[in-house]
Amino acid sequence: MSKNIFFFLGVIVGGVILGTFLSKVIFLLFPENQKIKDVFTIEKTFGFNPIVLNLEPLIFTFGLQLKISFMVFLGIILTLFFFKRFLK
Repeated sequence: MSKNIFFFLGVIVGGVILGTFLSKVIFLLFPENQKIKDVFTIEKTFGFNPIVLNLEPLIFTFGLQLKISFMVFLGIILTLFFFKRFLK
């Protein structure tokens, strides 16, 4: 059971890292104002605005934001394929 949880978390984390890397590479490779660059590098952010708790000597900031893009989904799919294929 715990092996399946670690596999799932590994696929998600690995896919997010791979997708973010691919998105940044595409952003650097293609010139400005090209449609393909817009499709692969657009990100949508979901989450909560940061909440600040100021206790004079200590300041805590709490928040959560997720950035979703096409390349992140592609990275998760590629990582899943890699894990299934090479880590049997």
